[in-house]
Amino acid sequence: MRKLSAISALFAIILFCPVSMAGESPHASFSPVVKKVLPSVVKIEVFKMAASNSERSGLQLQLPPDSMLHKFFEKKKPAAPVEKPRKKLFSRGSGFIIDKSGYILTNHHVIADAGSVEVIFENNTRAVAEIVGFSNEVDIALLKVNPQRHPLLPAVLGNSEAVEIGDWMIAIGNPFGVGTSVTLGIISGLNRNIGPPVNYLQTDTPINTGNSGGPLFNASGEVVGINTAIFSPSGGSVGIGFATPSNLASVVVDELRTYGRVREKWLGIAAQGASGDDPSATEEEESLGVLVKSVGAQSPAKEAGMKPGDSIVSFNGQTVRSTRDFKAALFSVRIGETVNITVLRNSQEKILRVEMKARPERPAQ
Repeated sequence: MRKLSAISALFAIILFCPVSMAGESPHASFSPVVKKVLPSVVKIEVFKMAASNSERSGLQLQLPPDSMLHKFFEKKKPAAPVEKPRKKLFSRGSGFIIDKSGYILTNHHVIADAGSVEVIFENNTRAVAEIVGFSNEVDIALLKVNPQRHPLLPAVLGNSEAVEIGDWMIAIGNPFGVGTSVTLGIISGLNRNIGPPVNYLQTDTPINTGNSGGPLFNASGEVVGINTAIFSPSGGSVGIGFATPSNLASVVVDELRTYGRVREKWLGIAAQGASGDDPSATEEEESLGVLVKSVGAQSPAKEAGMKPGDSIVSFNGQTVRSTRDFKAALFSVRIGETVNITVLRNSQEKILRVEMKARPERPAQ
C-alpha cells in the first residue's frame, strides 16, 4: 500500500504541477504580458466610397481563384441598393502603435483604397489617422495620429531572427469585430514562401477575419511579426497563419517615415536563377544560386568586384537558391548598409563587400 501511495503521489505531482515536470510551459499565465501590451494594440476602421451601387463588398484577393491563401480583414456587406450614385463601404482590421509620436503599423491591404481611416484605442477613444505611406509588395502600411490628443504606449519591436520553431506566440486583434481578443500558439515554421519578397513566420496561433495587421508577440511581449495571411479552405482559422517578420517591417517603416515610400535598392546587375528558375530543377541545381548575367558600370556591384558569370549563393547571411530568395534578402537590408555577398567564381567561394544604394532617379522626360 505504501508503494502504491508513493506512485499515486508522484502522478499527482506530474499531473498538477504548473511548471515543467509534465513538459508544460513554465508560464503559469500570460496575463502579465497581455496586460502590458494591450494598450499598444488598436482597431482600425476604414471607410471608402464605392464606384456605384452595383459594386459588391467582399475580400479582394490578388491570388488564383482556387487559392486557399487569404489575407484576412472584415468587410461589411453593403445594405440593399438605394437610389444613390455612390455609397459608403466599411472594413475592419488591426494594428499597433510603434512610436509615441503617433505612428501605427498595419497591413496595406487593410487600408488599401481608403477614403478615410479611424483608429480605436484600448480605452475606446477614436482618432482619424493619416496614411503616411505603404508598401504593396511587403503589405505594410504606416499610419499617424495626433499624439497630443491620445496617450500612446508603443509596442517594442523584437528580433524576428531570434525566433525559433516551438516558441510561444500571442496574437492580439479584433476578429470578426467582436472586440479585442487574445489567442495563443507557437511558431510552426520559418522562412515560408507564400509570395515574394517576404520570408514569413508560420504560426498556429488562431487568427481570423479582423486580425489582419495586428501584432504577433513573443512570450516577452515583443512584436516579432505582423499577422498578414492565413491558409484556409474555408476562410477561417485552421491553424496555419503567416506573419511578416518584425525585422523586415522595421526596414520598411524607416523608409516610409522618411520618404513616404520604399525606395528601390540598387546593385546594378542583371541576374537569373542559376537553374533558370525552373520549378522542375533538382535540389542540386537549385543550390547553384543566382547567376549574374551583367554588371553595370559605376554600380555598387561593379565597385565591389562582382563579375558576369558569378553565382550569388549568400546575401547578408541568407542563403540564396533562387531569384525569389535573392529579392527577399535584398528587401531585408537598409540602403546605406554594407553587406557581405558570397559568390561562386570558378567553383571557388568569394566574399564581396557591397554598400547598398538606392536606384538613381530617372531624369524627367
